[in-house]
Amino acid sequence: AYRVAGHALLRVNGMNDTLTLFYHEEEALLFAPFFDATSGITTYAKGRYLDLPRPKSKASNIILDFNRAYTPWSG
Repeated sequence: AYRVAGHALLRVNGMNDTLTLFYHEEEALLFAPFFDATSGITTYAKGRYLDLPRPKSKASNIILDFNRAYTPWSG
């Protein structure tokens, strides 16, 4: 029962990309599932996730710390 909360616009290595952010009515976090060029090679084939605090307003900036990415399948 996750709903789209919005999109994070980011620039990595000179390329623009978009990350879809989701939320759940009962949680105070945003949820961002993603894949990257290493998915299935040096990281998990099913992708990774970021949990982020929900901003106070829709126009707020958020910090995407990919060092905090996780996968629930890592046991």
